[in-house]
Amino acid sequence: MKWTISPRRKDGAVVLVTGSPGGPTIINTVLEIITNVIDHGMNVQLAVDFPRFHHQWIPDELTFDRYSMSPDTMKLLSAMGHNLKERPNVIVGDGETIAIDPKTKLIQGAADPRKPDSKAVGY
Repeated sequence: MKWTISPRRKDGAVVLVTGSPGGPTIINTVLEIITNVIDHGMNVQLAVDFPRFHHQWIPDELTFDRYSMSPDTMKLLSAMGHNLKERPNVIVGDGETIAIDPKTKLIQGAADPRKPDSKAVGY
């Protein structure tokens, strides 16, 4: 199983480390978790738990977890010609994430609930 790990730094200190196995779903899983934490201010567990979507062009379809996008967004994407497929039983990535508060040095780990054997471990 291949993993991609992506550390994020603030003022030279590591504040977020996240990764995922999954071949073609690695990039969007890592991006969506980072975006959830940095842009949307979610704590790491919520960022990992949050519904995801994935598009890899072959097959030419946008797969998504329920509630990953609004009905308005789905309507707009469909109008642009995107083939949308809700995949309730397909795991899109397996994000494991560790966040370190730069002020308190508190370490928070988040394991993906989509996989029963998921763990986030840091020391």
